[in-house]
Amino acid sequence: MSGNHLWNLGLGKVAPGRGMLLLGGRGDEELASAVVGVLGGQFPRACWYAIGLNGPGARVVDVTPPWPSALTRRNWLRRLRIQLVVVLPGGAVHLPLLHPASLVGAQIVCLDPPDDRIAGAADAILWSAAAIRESSGRRDATVFREPTVEAGLACLSTWLRGRLAIRGGRQEDGGRALPLLARWQQRRFRLLASVAALNDLLGGPETILCLGNGPSSEDLDPASTPFDALFRVNHAWRTRGRFTAPDVVFTAQRSSLVACGTHPVFCVQSNDALRKLLRRPWLRTGGRRLLNAEATGIVDPGAFGDYKPTNGAVMIAAAVALAPRRLIVAGIDLFSDPRGAYPDAGNAANAYTPAHDRDTEAGFLLATLRRFRGELIVHGETLQRLLAADGAAQETNVD
Repeated sequence: MSGNHLWNLGLGKVAPGRGMLLLGGRGDEELASAVVGVLGGQFPRACWYAIGLNGPGARVVDVTPPWPSALTRRNWLRRLRIQLVVVLPGGAVHLPLLHPASLVGAQIVCLDPPDDRIAGAADAILWSAAAIRESSGRRDATVFREPTVEAGLACLSTWLRGRLAIRGGRQEDGGRALPLLARWQQRRFRLLASVAALNDLLGGPETILCLGNGPSSEDLDPASTPFDALFRVNHAWRTRGRFTAPDVVFTAQRSSLVACGTHPVFCVQSNDALRKLLRRPWLRTGGRRLLNAEATGIVDPGAFGDYKPTNGAVMIAAAVALAPRRLIVAGIDLFSDPRGAYPDAGNAANAYTPAHDRDTEAGFLLATLRRFRGELIVHGETLQRLLAADGAAQETNVD
């Protein structure tokens, strides 16, 4: 069974990154190219998919529509992690996809919608000068009427920036109670109730080494970097063979829990992240220890507004909360290191995903590190310059 068909079951391989879906028909290719050109610049790490276009372009993957049922459409959209659906003028035939897209939290944008059924499903409507007409749409829909398509797309790009942060601002799981299986899985975790419990488990570490996933994480020599506790993010570092025995891993990925085994404590950043993790019925917890950064007061997700912190930022906050005598930080490069996004990034865009915002992240890191009263050693020129400009660092080193 091909990947396209497996997506209907919520399975199959997909490209990393949030998905953007173009729905159109023949003749929409030029407009689709303009959309990808503008929005692709705003969201460089997004993956673009298209249905109904004839040769959608080099950056866009032409995909087969999902099977025609509510369940398979939602599975398909979730598997591709669709965050934005753009309905082009020829996309009326794809109307049945719009309600499932809304249910999975995607933002729906319509360009010159052909009828009120399409307009009524939209979160935002962009009218070109040649097609402007009155349309009821949804009362809460945002309407852009600009003299050119380019001007309209520029306005739309700005409007989308915050709304795409956390699955369009719609928390799909919301505050719903966990199903029975998820509650059973939660009991199988060994939940740490507080920062003090984590500190006791780690033996009161005096030196904590925090390694993000940026290129500067590879600048340290394991033989000359003593530490009492090692903090890491997700698990891509395992293949590089350095600093591979972390005490705490900051993640919400099931794959990281599986890859890192049962030794580390796993820290999720929020109640919502924990809820989504526990809803995976095939997750085998194996008695893993778990810390919820929101529940233990390490991070307040509300402080990030429309965005959410990266796991690297939560890692720094947790380390500061433990108040060690020395904190060593590397790999927190804010996607600004000229070497790329990661040590082995390949062609990956050196940019934040739509869920995160650089200015918000930088402000959080500065505010967090201002509270630290021990010796701070930073590797990586980006974070060093940020701290030096703020005056927050007691000591910074760049090897």
